[in-house]
Amino acid sequence: MQKIIHTLLICLLLVLVFPQVASAHPADMYFHTHTVLLAPGRIQVTWELIPGPMIAQAIWYSADQNDDQSISDLEALEWANTIIHTYSVELDGESLPLTLAEIEWPDEIQKLYRGDESIRVHLQASWPDEIGPDHRLALHNRYNSKNSISWYEVLGEDGITFDTPHQNSGTLELDFGLSAGNEPSKSLINWESGTPSIPWVVESVGLGELAEEAAAESNSPPGANSSPVSILEGLIQKDEGSLTFIFSAMVLAALLGALHALSPGHGKTIVAAYLVGSQGKLYHAVVLGTIVTFTHTGSVFILGIITLTASQYFLAADIFPILELISGLLILFLGVGLLYPRLRFWLREYLSQRQFEKEQLIVRQEQETGERRLVINQPIEEIGPPHIHNPSLPGSIPRGPVKGNPLASIRWRSLIPLAISGGLVPCPDAIAILLIAATINRIGFGLSLIVAFSLGLAVVLVAIGILIVQGKHLFERLQWFSKAAYIMPIISAVIVLGAGIILSVSAVRNIGLFRGQIGDPGSAEAVPFFNIENASVLYTALDRDNQSQLCIIPAGGGDSQPVTTDANIWAFAIAPDHSSVIYATVFGENGSQLWQWFPETREQVVALECPNAYCSDMAWSPDGRGILYSRLDFDLEINPANVQSIWWLDLTTRETTPLFQDPLTPGFSPRWSPDGKQLNYVSINPLEIKIYQMETGESQSITTQLGYSGVWSPDGENLLLIDMERREGLFLYKLYSYNLANQWLTRLSVDLNIDDSFPAWSPDGEWIALVRLEKDQESPGTGSQVWIMRSDGTEPRQLTSAEEVQFGQPAWSPDGQYLLFDYRSVSSEGVISGIKILEVDTGKEIELASPGNRPAWLQ
Repeated sequence: MQKIIHTLLICLLLVLVFPQVASAHPADMYFHTHTVLLAPGRIQVTWELIPGPMIAQAIWYSADQNDDQSISDLEALEWANTIIHTYSVELDGESLPLTLAEIEWPDEIQKLYRGDESIRVHLQASWPDEIGPDHRLALHNRYNSKNSISWYEVLGEDGITFDTPHQNSGTLELDFGLSAGNEPSKSLINWESGTPSIPWVVESVGLGELAEEAAAESNSPPGANSSPVSILEGLIQKDEGSLTFIFSAMVLAALLGALHALSPGHGKTIVAAYLVGSQGKLYHAVVLGTIVTFTHTGSVFILGIITLTASQYFLAADIFPILELISGLLILFLGVGLLYPRLRFWLREYLSQRQFEKEQLIVRQEQETGERRLVINQPIEEIGPPHIHNPSLPGSIPRGPVKGNPLASIRWRSLIPLAISGGLVPCPDAIAILLIAATINRIGFGLSLIVAFSLGLAVVLVAIGILIVQGKHLFERLQWFSKAAYIMPIISAVIVLGAGIILSVSAVRNIGLFRGQIGDPGSAEAVPFFNIENASVLYTALDRDNQSQLCIIPAGGGDSQPVTTDANIWAFAIAPDHSSVIYATVFGENGSQLWQWFPETREQVVALECPNAYCSDMAWSPDGRGILYSRLDFDLEINPANVQSIWWLDLTTRETTPLFQDPLTPGFSPRWSPDGKQLNYVSINPLEIKIYQMETGESQSITTQLGYSGVWSPDGENLLLIDMERREGLFLYKLYSYNLANQWLTRLSVDLNIDDSFPAWSPDGEWIALVRLEKDQESPGTGSQVWIMRSDGTEPRQLTSAEEVQFGQPAWSPDGQYLLFDYRSVSSEGVISGIKILEVDTGKEIELASPGNRPAWLQ
């Protein structure tokens, strides 16, 4: 029986302290309610979006473009157009084009983050009127999918019936059809997603009814109205002040705090490892649990104030990864501080024990042979019954405190920082309650609920610590634990160190994840770290009709998939957040089109039609809201001088206008600076590179002979330029660096008889990749190589060694470890082209696709 009890206790401790992936808090999540109406000729979707209290204000301010504290119909429409591409509908595997019919927006910001009103996006699509009895429908909502909960309601109308749908997060799939005669083709005409129930612990103590009433009062969306934050929100909003209600509310809040403490996180793994490996006492467990709780909840007030006063400028959730990083680094350093002395002490004791065993062996050998020798440092024989001092064996008697033993006593200077770091990341649920309480002017009651919530959290964490400390006495009776006890301090220190590493790495990734702005297209899907196995490459390749088509292929290798099949691609450009791609193609006999393609949904829409103009050479604005492009109108009445000019296309409204007041201002090949405040482009008569200040209208000019626009450095302070010079009968391309602050032009191409072209900055701005061709009068050269050099032109290094091959524009991977480029060679068999990836440090080349050209990274 004792073995069973011991086993159950061990399992309980493992469940409580074993590291888990923490789920998102409702306060910083998005809740989506989808009402889907199926009719014979159409599908209508009412997409109701409710942001959690911690992110609602950021959503509001991302739509409020003129900062007048209200959202106009136009602003709401523009915001909806930035996210509509994340929603898609497929009928029998084919995409249905969705149109935005209407958007409803709350008239007050308080109503949005209280949950009183939601953002409603009305979408619709058409399908054939003569719809058959058996079809497959799929709806995909990819907006902030990592932090979202979706709930669906499906209704069939005018003979449309369907089978039970299958829901997987934001995706819903169902089989439906139109009834034939009086016999329905499927079994249902309405269906709703299920909702979770009130926690059973709450029901068992008689507070289930109060919790249900509070959840219903909270205005939370289905699927989230039984979460702790929703119940607490409902308690605050209940207009009742009796002592019975207040007492019940406090008990319920404490119980929810206790349940919250059992969820992943809260430093339980660290506390457990420290107490087990450091000979912790009861009061150590109490202090650890208490400090973790008050640190975890106390930071709520600071971030709550920040959220209330400064959420227009940044999101409080953005601070969480920073606090996680601080916490992880503190735990990591403490883990090192624990591991080093313990490892040193264990090694010393281990060597001492080995020496002791060796001396005992000598004594036994002498006893067997009858010989006696004087042994230096021979152990003194002790009186009393036989006993041992090895702490790894049962029945050992301690010799007394060992000098230098790091476990002789727990030091407060390590215990307190460990507890603080374990609870440093604040509780989003408590922040949400504070925000709601401030909104409805019930701050006192809200703070009381937070305190009760924290007490419940503290009780559970302290109980876990006490259970761990007391549980060690039971473990000591187990033979395997007794043998492991000698190295348990080292194991616990390794666990603390590992937890610090995991938290730090996770925080760094989350910091990358939150770089996007809420409400910007694709911000939630931004990839924080580059992984070549998860990345893709977009490129063009000729089809059988010698038409250039857009293709995509996994960067780690795999099969190429066509993006277009009936286009002739002139150019393409990938959005800064990789959420969409703009490409230019032929339109009619004398025109062009700009298309927008969304990799997530594979949807393609026409962004701009130029029926009698050449529109190409696109450049995305850094915020992803639009593009600049070069336009050459062929209508002599519109463009009598037949010059190219630069135009702006707003992708939210699809409106296009000239960049300059004079639409005939010559210019082409626009390139944005990283901060979006400057622009460089090529102008003619004279041929110059213009650097234009978007805010002031001021400009600088650099004379050029080639007409290639400059390449911005990552910090926006320098431009890389390619220009031509003539030397000894040869025309050579040379690389220059232009500093905008001092207007100083520096030549980076030192060698005389070389061509340098296609420069590209590394992501950190420390290196430049380029294509270099060596030639002289006798051998003009037919092959080029890929090189890199420092940003000042020093430390040039050749990376490729191909013969008779011409390389194209290299592109750095976001982590700066790889270069992507195309190549072309001419032989008796014809022209061979392809795409390669090169690992910069090792020089290893990977053949990715052939044929292919103009590759670009698509994460």
